[in-house]
Amino acid sequence: MWLTTRSYRAGDEARVVALWNRSYRGYAGLATRTAEYWRWSILRRPGMSEDDILLIESGELLVGYAALWTGGTVLELAVEPDLPAASRRSITRQLLSRLESRARVRKWDSVELMLPACDRLIHRTLRSAGYAVDDGPTFIIRLLNPRALLLSLTAARRARLVALRGQSLLITLSAGDDPFLLQHRLAVRFGDSIDVCNLGDEDSMSADAELQLSLAALARLVFSGASARRMLEVSELRIIPDNAAAKVLPFLAALAVDAPWYTPLSDMF
Repeated sequence: MWLTTRSYRAGDEARVVALWNRSYRGYAGLATRTAEYWRWSILRRPGMSEDDILLIESGELLVGYAALWTGGTVLELAVEPDLPAASRRSITRQLLSRLESRARVRKWDSVELMLPACDRLIHRTLRSAGYAVDDGPTFIIRLLNPRALLLSLTAARRARLVALRGQSLLITLSAGDDPFLLQHRLAVRFGDSIDVCNLGDEDSMSADAELQLSLAALARLVFSGASARRMLEVSELRIIPDNAAAKVLPFLAALAVDAPWYTPLSDMF
């Protein structure tokens, strides 16, 4: 198999994402990528250079891909899963060689990969190339106290929320796929300060607008750069009344963390 290696070029996203999804389709829990998500999480990541996104092709077929980030961290690596084992080993070795070359150009002292432990061939190839393969920790972030999160975020974003002064919002959370929903009704009142209170099922409240969404959707809005407008379109978010959307969407945008990169070197929480 004749292999050629090059750096990313505009328009490669669809093939890169398709390769990633084929490579990790058997790994339970790993979310399927989209081109939009890949551009956000890899291409536009602070510190990422297009020269450090490496593609290996055999003719017109993309057979390998890796993204090298600051300090020599490999954020993603994928090799065509349907090729014979010998070809996959060759592609992996060539990717490692190019990653090491790019790291030397960048004057980084090491190359570190954090990959799902589902591809035994890639792990054996890493070991044979002199890489130490260790089991790493798994991190799960679960929102147990939405009120505390919203209090911190609204206090930090108060200057961006002055247009809502005198308004009130009711946020109704559903469990979705998360079985741990300890708070499901929150009142947000905008005054000299921004107050967030838990409401019980028996508590009534007159609000200027109500937001209905799942706990997972709230987490994605805050930590993952998800679009509230897109959530409205696909019914993952509901705003009542409909004409309050123009007022509520800026509030949701203000909740997003300033650097929405996952924890740590991962795209799941």
